[in-house]
Amino acid sequence: MGFRNSVFNNSFIKNVLTLFSGTVIAQLIGLAFLPLLTRLFTPEEFGVFYIFLTTASILSIIATGGYEKSLVLPASENDAGQLLIFSILLSVAVTAISFLILLFLGKWGDQFFQTGHSRLILWLIPVYSLFFGVFRILQNTAIRKKNFRKVSGSNIIRVASASVMQAGAGFGHTGGIGLVLGSCIGQIFPLLTFLRKNKKLTEITIREKVKTAIAKGIEYKDFPLYKMPSDLLNEVSIQLPVYILKIIFSTAIAGIYSLPQKILSQPSKLIGQAAGEVYYRTASELNSQNKDLSEMTFNTFKVLFLLGVVPFTIISLWGKEIFSFIFSNEWAFSGRIAAFLSPWLLFVFAGSPVSYIFLIRQKLKISLLLNLVLLVARFAALLTGALVFKNLEITIILFAGISLIYWIFISFYSLYLGGIRLQKSLFFISSVLILSVVPLGLIKLFLL
Repeated sequence: MGFRNSVFNNSFIKNVLTLFSGTVIAQLIGLAFLPLLTRLFTPEEFGVFYIFLTTASILSIIATGGYEKSLVLPASENDAGQLLIFSILLSVAVTAISFLILLFLGKWGDQFFQTGHSRLILWLIPVYSLFFGVFRILQNTAIRKKNFRKVSGSNIIRVASASVMQAGAGFGHTGGIGLVLGSCIGQIFPLLTFLRKNKKLTEITIREKVKTAIAKGIEYKDFPLYKMPSDLLNEVSIQLPVYILKIIFSTAIAGIYSLPQKILSQPSKLIGQAAGEVYYRTASELNSQNKDLSEMTFNTFKVLFLLGVVPFTIISLWGKEIFSFIFSNEWAFSGRIAAFLSPWLLFVFAGSPVSYIFLIRQKLKISLLLNLVLLVARFAALLTGALVFKNLEITIILFAGISLIYWIFISFYSLYLGGIRLQKSLFFISSVLILSVVPLGLIKLFLL
């Protein structure tokens, strides 16, 4: 099959562009509000918010049990409907258990968040987790039906509503709780959009027996046994710096680190995720038909790597200046952190979509093991920097270095699973880095 007539060149590109357009708009809306929010809220208030967001996001992974990704796989719509019911019931059950656990935590929230609204923030964690978990479940239902326009629109509504709510709270001088409440309320609007346009969801839930849905959930038990723990380990290892920097240094430092980490992760979560979701849906179909995945896998990686290499390199070279100009001098050190994180997050941006090959090739156990190794390595790097060197920059450099090595490996291994020879991948990456990074580095030296 020639490139011009390939799946990648036709329906794949069309579907990616549909998601891409909406996610870019969503990303631009979020970025447009950030300079305002960084002037309305202090680094310490952002620290409180990011600790909340990190904890709630981790809980949402547990709540869905990884089943949101299983919704794309069944050939039967009836099986997919039963998985939809089961995944939502599981999210509600985990949320209820979370509330019960909070009853026994006493003043833990006051000690951890250390704000006048600590208890409220603590109780909002499972609320956000439920909203976000159900949102991802409904998004994957739309992806199954190839309704990429709905997925794209939901991203815009989610980011825009949360940003507007947070800005309004900032003008009201609410402090960190305003960022938290704005984010929670912002989750409601995209959910209402999905539910309003998906009347069958209620009908299916009423019609199908819960027992049947549970049986279907048990049939796809590999997702909570391997996919969910793997995602959980990965998310915990990514968010480790937020907790360690807060405990060893300060809440403000956690906020200063989290801002660039969240900003630079957005391309992966929005643009990269758009490509990944389409890749996963299309590659799953081709794999079930025993067709070759190599061309689509390599083209997906190449396009994203070419798209990301220049912006991430610019951040690596001029991060401090960019952040100082956009977010004020108070956030200048965030720009230095952004420079340290950029090489790692470039490979996340390009490699994470094709890493769905682990699901397609049923390599869930290997993925779980790799994420466990990554968690241990990142934890060791953070403790070495914070407790041995007792230096914030060294701590972040060690964390980013371990993360970069891991994601270079994951990118090459994913391409290998997709049928791409190591030499071909290495030649492409090396050529692009030489042709892009070297000229920009020379410009940096010339300007100095």
